[in-house]
Amino acid sequence: MNKIQIEYMLDKIEWLILFYIQLILDEIKKLSRKNQTISNDTVDIAINNALEHKNYFDNWRSKIKEAFSDKGYLFSKELLNIISENYTISKNEIANIANKYKLSVDEKRETLQSLVYDRYINNYDDIKIYRFSSTILRMWWYKYVAN
Repeated sequence: MNKIQIEYMLDKIEWLILFYIQLILDEIKKLSRKNQTISNDTVDIAINNALEHKNYFDNWRSKIKEAFSDKGYLFSKELLNIISENYTISKNEIANIANKYKLSVDEKRETLQSLVYDRYINNYDDIKIYRFSSTILRMWWYKYVAN
């Protein structure tokens, strides 16, 4: 892998934790055995292949089911489903979903803070807009949970 592919891979991973880096590098290694040329397309294929390891990510879904009340879980799941499909969600949309599940202001705030603290989502780019912290987690969530 040259510097261009490394930078591309890191940009795609986004949340640079060892788990994601190692997972993608393992998939790139498998692909490179078949073809010595590693390109940005190879990185994309490696990421898609990594998503097939459903059990590697399943704890993200089960964690919110265990952590929240039924209403909190349904709220969190819908919020994450929407973000996985639309890439972002506004604070106003979050408030509407919380109202749908009849969450109090405190319940909504605490659930949202938990999702941020556990790195499911963040609002670093814009305080009024939330997105997944990890592109890979977003892609996995969209593929296996939201649909």
